[in-house]
Amino acid sequence: SWSNPFSFTTVAATLPLPDVPILLYPNNGALDLPTENIGFEWEAALNAENYNVQLSDASDFTNLIIDINNMTETSFINTQTLSNETTYYWRVQSSNTTGESSWSNPFSFTTEIATAVEENETVPEEFKLSQNFPNPFNPETTINYQLPQNGYVVLKIFNVLGKEVTTLVNKEQPSGIYNVEFNGSNFSSGVYYYKLITNNYSETKKLVLLK
Repeated sequence: SWSNPFSFTTVAATLPLPDVPILLYPNNGALDLPTENIGFEWEAALNAENYNVQLSDASDFTNLIIDINNMTETSFINTQTLSNETTYYWRVQSSNTTGESSWSNPFSFTTEIATAVEENETVPEEFKLSQNFPNPFNPETTINYQLPQNGYVVLKIFNVLGKEVTTLVNKEQPSGIYNVEFNGSNFSSGVYYYKLITNNYSETKKLVLLK
């Protein structure tokens, strides 16, 4: 007769270790970054389920300013205020149920020089529309511009077909330096353009939303 049967259960299949993430933004060696709301982004790593992110003002990461574990997204925006004229280093590590990858090669960036425009101080000498940062972005980015004189200011966002999708500024403003936040949560990924119009000056620049 057949013996009484025995049963057994095999172990679950294990994932190979995930690949090392590839850093995207801020670019390595980037200069004049704002001290707030800096966007960080990296490529999704093969077999990765989570990511660990570190930011430090020391190249050996002995002094951690940010130490985030088990992130599921491949981007985030730092809301902490960093110091002006300081070089920072950041890196990312991927992980899954099997283990963790090596840390990515660190990228560095340097924050902007502290500036302030107050009443009765010297105003900017010229109109200027700066490149938004971060760019590409998801979902928020900052647009900076400066006005050497008082005037009515309009700042609008257009899609690639030239259709206006939103207005960020539409009012009288005194001379000075301005920062405007654009949130693309309600917009699809793609190329957009932002245009500043004031007095006898206008300028247009491109921004990229990546979700």
